[in-house]
Parts: sequence; C-alpha cells; structure tokens
Amino acid sequence: MRMLQGYEDKAHILFTDNWFTSPTLLLALQQKGIRLCGSVRRNRKGMPAISDDEVSALGQGQWLQRQKGDATVAVWRDQKPLWLLYNHCSPGEAASLDRWNDSGHKVSVGCPRAIRDYFYGARSVDVLSQLHYAYLPGRKAMRSWPRLAWWLLDMCVINAFKLWSKGQEHRGQLRFREELMHELLQQLPLDQKPSRVSRRPKAADSLAEDHYPEHTDSRGDCVVCCDRATERTRSRIICAECGVHLCIGKCFSAYHADA
Repeated sequence: MRMLQGYEDKAHILFTDNWFTSPTLLLALQQKGIRLCGSVRRNRKGMPAISDDEVSALGQGQWLQRQKGDATVAVWRDQKPLWLLYNHCSPGEAASLDRWNDSGHKVSVGCPRAIRDYFYGARSVDVLSQLHYAYLPGRKAMRSWPRLAWWLLDMCVINAFKLWSKGQEHRGQLRFREELMHELLQQLPLDQKPSRVSRRPKAADSLAEDHYPEHTDSRGDCVVCCDRATERTRSRIICAECGVHLCIGKCFSAYHADA
C-alpha cells in the first residue's frame, strides 16, 4: 500500500501475482480508487467455495466465475487451472488467447477478458523471474548449494544483460548470452586443453605397471617383517621387478613407498 501512494483515484489498474492477491487487498485498493487484476491462491481468506469436481470438469478454454459485488473470481482452464481475482472489467466480457495444444500447434482459445488482460499486463510483473526462467542454467539436485551457486551466477548474467540492453536496437537475452559465451571463450589460451585435477594415487596402485606381486614355489623372509625384532614372516610372494620376498598387502606397499 505504501508503494501505491500518489496513485490514488487516477483510474489505475494494478496487476499482481498470487503472492499478493487477496479479496482483502482488492477491497483496500478499491477504497483508494485503484482496480486490481491478479492470479490468486484458492485458499485465501474470503474466496468463494469452488469444488474440485467443478474445476476438473473444465476443458481447455472453458471457465467458471463467481461474483460478489464488484469482485469476481474466474477459474480458467489452460494446461492447468488459473485462478484470477479482478474488478477492473465486467465478468461478462470474453476474449481469446493463442495457446499451444497437445499436438504442438498454436490455437485460439476462448477466455474471459480479465484473463487476457492479465496475460498481457502481468508481463511487467516480476520481470526478473521471467528472465531467469527463460534460460535456466542449473539442474535439479538433491543438494541445495549447487542450485544456489547457479542462481547467483545467473543473477550476475541477468544484471549484465540489463546494463548491456540499454541503447541496443536488438535486445534479445539469447543474443546477449551467445555473445557473452563467445567472449568468455576468447579469454582462454588457444593451446589450453581440458584437464582433470589428479589425485595422488595409492602406492600399491601406482606400482602396478612394473612392480607387481608374483607367486613362487620357495619361501623367503619378508624383507619388511624381518626388520622388526618382534615379527618374522616367510612368504611365497616376491616382487616381479625387485625380486625380494614380501607379504602381500601392507608390506608390499610399505616396501615400495620407502623405495
């Protein structure tokens, strides 16, 4: 209501999304001479009772309405039901919208005039989300931090797009993102090749090419265990490269790690 100070009694129409829209807001705005048109949540206080059976019976392009005074609630069926609360036009006025059908073709679908007004008027509502959802960079994930990181990165891109679009004749977001991608690629050295950060392999794994255990018929003292005063182990396993007897496992790895 503070945002609307100075706009009272000037025949303005306020378009809102379902986060703000409610019968209480509609009445408060009406007292200030401002009309309202916005999508609404069906569980808002003061909404008329419309059963699920009535809503599910609607086909695409069909609608039902409930009116009380100047306020009207319209439920219009597109791919899914859209609930709209308005008082800026007569509920008897009809219009049409171009929508996609199941076969992927655009068809003209009937609707109340308020629905058409909302589709065109609400394009100025929450433009940030419209820009963000047009080209989503992230993917669904069980962890929350990757999506947050992608969102922060995309906000930087959108802010850059808004600054770039000033003074541009063709201001498409797709064109901006393509140019940004090419400019970022130009910052990379031409001879740079993709690489993966390698982890230090385990000693036993890194020696597998030349130093590997080999079974023999003769037994010999493990050169690792024999260095200890309390233990002495004889083994039939030797290193194929070094030719010394070793216990398989820890002694084999420890001998070559110290080498």
